[in-house]
Amino acid sequence: MFTFAAIGKALTSSTAKNIYIAIVISVVAWGLDQNGYSRAQSKYELQIATENEKRAETERIAEQKRQAKRDAEARNVLQLSGELLEAKEQIDALKNKLNERAKDVSTQYRPQPAAALVAIPQWIVTNGWVCDYDRAIGYGVPGAAGADIGGVEIQACAADPFERSSIEAEQILRHHEEYGAYCRKLEEQLDRVLRHVDFIEGNAAR
Repeated sequence: MFTFAAIGKALTSSTAKNIYIAIVISVVAWGLDQNGYSRAQSKYELQIATENEKRAETERIAEQKRQAKRDAEARNVLQLSGELLEAKEQIDALKNKLNERAKDVSTQYRPQPAAALVAIPQWIVTNGWVCDYDRAIGYGVPGAAGADIGGVEIQACAADPFERSSIEAEQILRHHEEYGAYCRKLEEQLDRVLRHVDFIEGNAAR
């Protein structure tokens, strides 16, 4: 026979069990939730670390390529500089040989085959000829720099153009040899600059 005390005890016992079960379920659920959060957090951190590593590797490879291009350009500059120096030395060597011949080929000649050398008849050039020669190569033109074969200023251009100039054939020839060597060196230098520009553009395309 059930009594109020027994019923209360039974209810109390049943309620306690339910509360206990609810607590256990809550604890298990919380534990599962925490484990899930931890796994998600670990997965996220691993993903971030992997992406950072990939970016670092990509940047490292890119920097290696940039450094390789810089090294290649530096080697090209050294090679072209060596070529330019050699070309200038060859130009100077030729100029020196021509200068050695300047006096002989300007003051004597052979009137006929196998004949002895004789002095060249007096060579006359006018002030106007010297003036035009200087201006033709850029001296005496406004804005141009340099000295003409007659001095710092083009004296021939200020004198009577049809009077005889004091300039001799040997002086003009030597000046032409010097100026020719100067122009050829500029040409060689420009050639190396253009070749290096082509190298850089080709290197950048790779």
